[in-house]
Amino acid sequence: MWLLWLALALLALKAATLAVDPQLRLFMGDSASYLHAATTGWIPEDRSWTYGRLLGRLALPFASAWAVLALQSAMGVASALLLFVLLHRKLQVGRRLAAAAALLLALEPAQLLYERMLMAEAAGGLMLALHVVCWAQWLRARHWRWLFAAAVAGVAAVSFRFSLLPVVLGLAVLLPAWVFARAGGARLSRLGGFALALAIPAMLLAAYAAEYGRRVDGPPSLMPAGGMMRLGVVAPLVRAEHFAGTDADGAAVLADVSLPLDDPGAREGHVWSPQGLFAAIGRHSRDAQATAGIVAGRALREDPLALLALARHNAAGYYDPATRAHRVDDDLGIRGPDLRTIDVARARLGVDLEGVEQRASAATRWFRAGVPVLAALLWALPLLVLAAFVVVARRDGDGPRTRIVALLALASLGLIASMLLFAHAPVLRYLHPLPWFALAAGALLVDALVRSRAAGAGSAR
Repeated sequence: MWLLWLALALLALKAATLAVDPQLRLFMGDSASYLHAATTGWIPEDRSWTYGRLLGRLALPFASAWAVLALQSAMGVASALLLFVLLHRKLQVGRRLAAAAALLLALEPAQLLYERMLMAEAAGGLMLALHVVCWAQWLRARHWRWLFAAAVAGVAAVSFRFSLLPVVLGLAVLLPAWVFARAGGARLSRLGGFALALAIPAMLLAAYAAEYGRRVDGPPSLMPAGGMMRLGVVAPLVRAEHFAGTDADGAAVLADVSLPLDDPGAREGHVWSPQGLFAAIGRHSRDAQATAGIVAGRALREDPLALLALARHNAAGYYDPATRAHRVDDDLGIRGPDLRTIDVARARLGVDLEGVEQRASAATRWFRAGVPVLAALLWALPLLVLAAFVVVARRDGDGPRTRIVALLALASLGLIASMLLFAHAPVLRYLHPLPWFALAAGALLVDALVRSRAAGAGSAR
């Protein structure tokens, strides 16, 4: 009954926020690509194709922007309910405290903004939350159906937000390794269980890659534009000799690049700009993606530790005032949509988005106000989850709750590490999943404090 009442409260809360701010918003070319994919069936090679299909099936038939807003607000409700389920049913946090965490998530600034953005963040966040809850249930019940469900949710999360792949892969390896290493029984039996646990997500990811490749008339791939994306991460490390054996002359390619190669802050431009490195490769190679992938791999293998310096640059960017101000404007869609996108949105969603980038709203103002807290989670979240792990482990030992908090810690640390190591820039929308984990860890710590005080009061009597 509590879950039903909480769902109704969350729906009412989302309805109220939509009444205050019903403005659909766009982000640069990403939203245009998603809208084009939804209306034509086109499959993008450099971002989610499943999100476009989702919009086409569940939102476009209503010919209203309200359908998009309602769909993504419902995703926000589901994410909040999953947080409640994790806290109350899996971690035995009190109902009121777990419900309070869910309600706070529903009002979290980044969550509210991305429910209004024609972007895949709300869908990806929901699938990541489901992925974690399924893993939590597997850690409690150790039934194979939950491992399969976790793998399905993980593939769905990756299909919406490719940046979640390192987290999904990390959990798929580390959690079964930990569980089967500590399990009883014959060694061969434990190794067999571990191998099967690895095989399930591996086969599902392979099937997804094959389907993606089929849809773009290419080889199996989790991201057909992966060469371009990997190149952007390591662009400052690229040298002419890394092109050896490809059909592109390295010296000629680098001479054709207008953006500074040694500036980590220019990496995003090396992916998307005509003056960048990938565009230059495209002018000198018959298969730019393949060449970019080869060059990126060689650059990283030659100096893998340089990735840490690039990650440090990303981390610093979240706290540099000028960089952060630029990133806030960027995430709010300060660059307006092109005329074609405006026309398509007007025809298929019944909304006029001309000048939307100049119109501030309650959600954009709330997001701006919340950015310092969101950025602070880069260092605060690891402290929260590690503190929660210590508190629960001291009380429960190697019990199911300890394992689930370890899951939260692994996922949280994996998210932060991947967004610092593998991002082209300190992009704020990559931080969108962090509040879900911060609220989970915070609720655990508050619950432990409440229980400790209650126990102390009881012993005093």
